[in-house]
Amino acid sequence: MDATHAFVFREALEEDALRVRTDDSVGRKDVLIGRSAPSEPVMFTHHMGRIPKDLIPGSDSWIQLISDKFRDVLCANSFSGWRSYPVEVYGANGKLIGGYHGLSITGRCGKIDDSKSPIIEDGFYPTGIPRKKKVGLFFPPESWDGSDLFMVSDGYIMFCTERVAEALLSVNLTNVQITRASEYWRPV
Repeated sequence: MDATHAFVFREALEEDALRVRTDDSVGRKDVLIGRSAPSEPVMFTHHMGRIPKDLIPGSDSWIQLISDKFRDVLCANSFSGWRSYPVEVYGANGKLIGGYHGLSITGRCGKIDDSKSPIIEDGFYPTGIPRKKKVGLFFPPESWDGSDLFMVSDGYIMFCTERVAEALLSVNLTNVQITRASEYWRPV
């Protein structure tokens, strides 16, 4: 697996999409990267936005909640490299929102090699300074463990295989952006 066949999935930053927060007692990073798996429901409360979507991010990068619809796609296709954990989600009005699960990514790949990401100029900031970005997320292909969902051990970028990307796109999930890893860009 290389970056031309891997995809990044993340929130699409849809307008007024709900974001949540929790206290750090849950060990947010350990849960996302699959080091720990809560057995009791983890409580999440409103942080910003109002509308629950199929992917609800946390106020930091370590929390990702998925809808029943999202989870059903992963289960129906027997995709590997993930597990879910029980959650309680409370909206802006303080009411419980059902049908969500915490997402842990257990699949792995090696570290991103930034030297393989070209830096390009993409217009200018209002101040006249060139806007630059790095293009592509490249990991050593032999470091991928073969899982359908995976991430860098020490990072928070979530990857998936083309099969997962196609399955997720086919059901029109809300607040989910899927980008080929070789085309994914980030500011410099």
